[in-house]
Amino acid sequence: MWRSAGSTAIRAKAESVSCGRCARRSSGASSSNRESNNIRRPWVSAWGGSRRSFSLGNLKSPSRRRSSKRNLGEEDVTAEEFKAGLLDLSILADTKFDVPWGGKVLATGFLAWAFLFLGIGVFVAPSLAGLLHLDFADAGSPDDKAYFLLLDQTCELVVGLGLIWLVTRPYSPLPKDLFRFSLEKPFDRRDGWLLWALIGMLGGFLGVGATAYILSLFHVNAGSDSAGTADAVVTMLSQDPKVFLSILTVTSVMAPLLEEVIFRGFLLATLTKWLPAPTAAFVSAGLFGAAHLTSRDFAQLTALGVVLGLTYVRTKNLATPMLIHATWNSGVLFLLEILYLGGYDVTELLKN
Repeated sequence: MWRSAGSTAIRAKAESVSCGRCARRSSGASSSNRESNNIRRPWVSAWGGSRRSFSLGNLKSPSRRRSSKRNLGEEDVTAEEFKAGLLDLSILADTKFDVPWGGKVLATGFLAWAFLFLGIGVFVAPSLAGLLHLDFADAGSPDDKAYFLLLDQTCELVVGLGLIWLVTRPYSPLPKDLFRFSLEKPFDRRDGWLLWALIGMLGGFLGVGATAYILSLFHVNAGSDSAGTADAVVTMLSQDPKVFLSILTVTSVMAPLLEEVIFRGFLLATLTKWLPAPTAAFVSAGLFGAAHLTSRDFAQLTALGVVLGLTYVRTKNLATPMLIHATWNSGVLFLLEILYLGGYDVTELLKN
């Protein structure tokens, strides 16, 4: 009797505990179902009424989300590095500059620069040379001609950079890719300024050489009787180191700085608003060649300008075309000076 009563009591207690557990399990399941239904329940977006739903399978812990984001970033970098191969020409075709001004500013700025360029060379610099008693005529001394060149280029540089600053000032602060000059990451495959300057130097040598060879095949020697860019330098060659340094400063520092800011930093970058970047590079190169006012060297200067433009498009860094331009001018000047000091008739060599 006692066992029976005890057994009955134990069974009743066990059943009550079991029922309690079942009730809690049932309550937890129903609560979980309610939460799952709430999470899966479609809702209407406030942005356009689109119906969206979420599932518990898409939810991750914070650590898993951070890990996933980190892995995704590594995949993106790898894909970008693959795309940035040296022979990937699609980078050139897809490049655009973030230019805030339009055609009116471009036309006003470039035409104003051309007008000032001619005005300084024809009126301002000769007037200043007269005040300084510099004889820059053909019969003048090489020293006076070299110092006149330095005076003229100094005026051109100050006025040209001042003009660009003036026409772009209303849009300051400028986007980061405009007139950018940086010496960071020199050998980056995508936009390393030194890497692409070295490639551009080789490309410039091949491009100018190929252009001259093609012209010779067709017996084209446009303006052979006119003076070229090197002819003006030959008349200034001297054994005086100060004269040589004056010419080197103009050709290797001042001219690359001004011309790359004008033709690549301002003209080419703005043209990409309407033209593909390679086409803009060709257009700016043609105007670059014409600005030297020598029909004999126009084709070769245009070929060099194309290389300068394409390397700038690739790197979006003015350090690249400036270095190529400075190296090219310096190389020509050093070659002419070596020939002159060696006793050669450099003027006759250029004619032939």
